[in-house]
Amino acid sequence: MEIGRLYESPLTEIAPHGPEALFAADDVDRIDEILKPVRATAAPTHEAA
Repeated sequence: MEIGRLYESPLTEIAPHGPEALFAADDVDRIDEILKPVRATAAPTHEAA
């Protein structure tokens, strides 16, 4: 998941001003750090036949 998705629906329906309305800025940065390796390993490395 790209960090920008935290600023889109459906999450903005809960927190219209973004995740900073729910979490401290440092926590949002930490969420991004956690998501980076997930993004790196979750993407397929090749197309299925």
